[in-house]
Amino acid sequence: MKSILLTGAGGFLGRQLLWQLKDEDDFYVYAITSNPERLKEIISASNIKVVKKGDDLDWKNVDIVIHSAFARSGISSEYITSLEYSKDIFQNAVSNRVKAIINISSQSVYGNNQNIPWKEDAMLMPQDMYAMAKASSEIILNVLSEKSSTVATNLRLSSIMLNARFVNVFVQNAIDYVPINIIGGTQQFSFMDIRDAASAIIELIRTSQTSWDKVYNLGTGKQNSIIEIADIIRDVAKSYVEKKVIINIEKKDIPPNSYMDIRKFTELTNWSAKYDICDMVKSQFEYLFDKKQKGENIKFSNNYPFTYLWQ
Repeated sequence: MKSILLTGAGGFLGRQLLWQLKDEDDFYVYAITSNPERLKEIISASNIKVVKKGDDLDWKNVDIVIHSAFARSGISSEYITSLEYSKDIFQNAVSNRVKAIINISSQSVYGNNQNIPWKEDAMLMPQDMYAMAKASSEIILNVLSEKSSTVATNLRLSSIMLNARFVNVFVQNAIDYVPINIIGGTQQFSFMDIRDAASAIIELIRTSQTSWDKVYNLGTGKQNSIIEIADIIRDVAKSYVEKKVIINIEKKDIPPNSYMDIRKFTELTNWSAKYDICDMVKSQFEYLFDKKQKGENIKFSNNYPFTYLWQ
C-alpha cells in the first residue's frame, strides 16, 4: 500500500482525487485541508485520514506527496504564502526521504510563448502573478530535490473546465434565455474535465517513479473554437430549455489561444481522457439546471464558479 500526502484536499482537484481514491485498497491518503470539519462532512472512508493544515505529520509513513494547494485569488500576498507553504512541504518531504513528489502546476507558465503546441522544454513566459508563482514553485521543487533521493515532477495542467468562466456564463445564459454574445470567434481553447485530471494523476502514481521526468504536460490534447463551444451549448440546451439559444458573433481579430503537447505523459502512463467538451458542458447544465429547479442561487462566486456534485 502506498501512503499519499495530499495538500489542498478540500479544493476541486483534491476532492475529486479523494473521491476516486476512497475505494482503492492500494492507497492510504493523508488529506490536508484548512477546513477539516467540512471535508469530513463531504467524504469518509477507511483509507482517508483528514488532517488540519499546520498539524504535525508523521512524514516517515508518507510515500508520495501530491501538492495541489495553491492560491488563485489574484492577491500577491496570498501567492507568497502559497510559495512559502510549497517550500515547507517540499523541504519536509525531501529531508524525510519521501519517495516522490508531484507538484500540480499549470499550463499558464508558458504564457506568451508562440512555439505552439507547447512541449515541456518550451521557454516559460508567464504573463500574470498566478503563472509566475506557479513557475516559481517548479523552480523551488527542482532546487530542493536536485541532489536528493526524492523523485520530483511538475505536472502542468491544462485549463480545467471548472474555471472556464466564459463557458459557465454561456451555459447560464442558455438557461436564462439570454443571448450568448461572442467577440472574435477564432479563439481556440483546450479544456480538461476535473475527473480526467484526477484519474490521470492516479495513473501517474501507479507508474514506477524511477521512470518519471521532471515535468509533464497534462490535458486532453484537443482544441475547440469558442464558436464550436457555443454551438455545443446550444445543442445541449435543447434537453433543458424550450426556447432556442441565440448566438451573436461580433467578428474581431483575436489571436487564438495556445495548447500543450501531451504525448510525453500519455506515452508514460497510457492514460487518455474520458470526457470530451460535450460531456463537460452537459455536466454544467445538469448542475446549474438542478439548482434552478430547486430555486437555489445559481450565481457563480469569484472563488468557486462551479463544482460537481459528489457522485
